Amino acid sequence: MRETISVLVYAWRMNVNRVLALWAESLTSSGSAAAQPVIGLSQRVNPAIVVIVRLALGLAGYCLSNLERFSMKHFHAAHPWAHDTRRLIACSVVCLGATLISMNAVAQKEDVVIFNNGDRLTGEIRELSRGQLSFNTDATGTIQIDWIEVAELRSSNTFEIELANGVRYLGSLRVPEEPGELNIDAGGTEPFGLSFARVVGMTEIESTFRDRLDIDLHFGYDFTKTGDVETLSLGFHAAYVSEKNVAEIRLNTIRTDRGANGGLVNQASLNFAYTRLLRDRWLATGLIGFESNSELGIDLRTTAGGAAGRVFRQSGQHRISWRAGLIRTHEEVADSSEVNNSTEGLLNLSIDWFRTTGNEFDVSSRLTIFPSISESGRYRSEFDIKLEWELFEDITWGLIFYHDFDSNPPSVDAVRADYGIITSIGVDF
Repeated sequence: MRETISVLVYAWRMNVNRVLALWAESLTSSGSAAAQPVIGLSQRVNPAIVVIVRLALGLAGYCLSNLERFSMKHFHAAHPWAHDTRRLIACSVVCLGATLISMNAVAQKEDVVIFNNGDRLTGEIRELSRGQLSFNTDATGTIQIDWIEVAELRSSNTFEIELANGVRYLGSLRVPEEPGELNIDAGGTEPFGLSFARVVGMTEIESTFRDRLDIDLHFGYDFTKTGDVETLSLGFHAAYVSEKNVAEIRLNTIRTDRGANGGLVNQASLNFAYTRLLRDRWLATGLIGFESNSELGIDLRTTAGGAAGRVFRQSGQHRISWRAGLIRTHEEVADSSEVNNSTEGLLNLSIDWFRTTGNEFDVSSRLTIFPSISESGRYRSEFDIKLEWELFEDITWGLIFYHDFDSNPPSVDAVRADYGIITSIGVDF
């Protein structure tokens, strides 16, 4: 057993080093023919993503190394298969090669975008979101095009087109009769035109899981010498968006060291949400959350429930939505064996505003109020506002203000409000 694990660790390290070498080669020599077939990475890739991938692969290798040490400590009998190291390494290389081949497979790029000045590009339409058209070509990779700069789109692929009023259409994009409109062929009916000004979103129906996945990673550090206060924060958000469904995972941690007199304050939250997109911009959401906040006297708060809501207004520059529902809450009080179970209401308002010309600039704000149904007079609120600037492609700088309030915290020594300001650097995938 331990020899088998040792061989797997060895094969992992050898293959990881080979993959990273090939990736580095493709990044540094994207213009050469030799770099083209390697993992399909001849497109421009942000160096920060390479760093994160190296960290992830290193973490996996570290876990395997620990497993190797564990096996050497606890297993003493060698498995007969463990001696055939060459077979294991060969299998590993074959699996890796199959992965590289599958990742390198790309669809034919025959979509056409024509700009207002008459220029045109041939490639693949990925999506339209927040006033930006994602378009992929062999020469440039995936680029972002301002929606207001587009005069015409053509594609034989099927797209879901969403209008500002929430109406959705499915169809391919024919040659339009006039510039500035989509000519949609929905099949079974005559093609019809839609003005670009009415379109706020567009997604290819046959896009892959990777194309539908959006990941944000944020890291922040703040230090104040006068008060000897140090704050470390980490945020992770992943969202999978399809035609009718949105699945999200959100993790946030904040650790504040207030010096010898103030002590440590830890705050962490992990939330899962699933949203079903209904007709006329209506939404149905199910959610599960876990939270810990030493400042508010919460060792662990678990919530589960559901809500219904609606996108009140949306365009290429903003989105406003609300939700209302019920949740069940289980609270474990810090430094105590006390446990509280309650039923709460949920009222949420979300506002997003984004500028897509030049460097992207986003402002997002969330206000959620939890009026208690089982505890008279108690209510909680969570508010945050985030400003985010794009410094480079896929690299952002953010400023976050948050405020959590509990009118009747479960712990006697806990404060009623917790708030702070965080700066962070983010990477978008």
